[in-house]
Amino acid sequence: MKVKNTHSILYSFSLLIITFGFITPSYAEKGKNAEQQELIKLINEGRKKKDLKPLKLGQSEDKAAQKWAEHMQKTNDLVHGGFDGAQCIGEGEDAKKVYNAWMGSKPHREGLMGKEYREIGIGKAGKYWVVNLK
Repeated sequence: MKVKNTHSILYSFSLLIITFGFITPSYAEKGKNAEQQELIKLINEGRKKKDLKPLKLGQSEDKAAQKWAEHMQKTNDLVHGGFDGAQCIGEGEDAKKVYNAWMGSKPHREGLMGKEYREIGIGKAGKYWVVNLK
């Protein structure tokens, strides 16, 4: 019985890896909510289609992105903030709409798909989204 349960657990774990293998587990561990995880997934799926490496969550990028999203929510102003790297900002209620808007904008698309970037930070506060890339 123990072996069967172990196999079931391993099978379930394998399915998770296959399904979400392009997203590193560190996103959930870092407290990203489901919407933020969805945006990271969409970005990395887009990068995969272009044979680019997935972006990994960067601690400093992430903190800066969240802080800036909260600032924009507080001031109700969609404006770029001082970040040493690429930054995408947007408004929207869900990750897919924001991602699609960014992918429809050449400068945002080039940033998100930039081969030079290795780390990402995601911030969301209310309707405001921030992605920092480094």
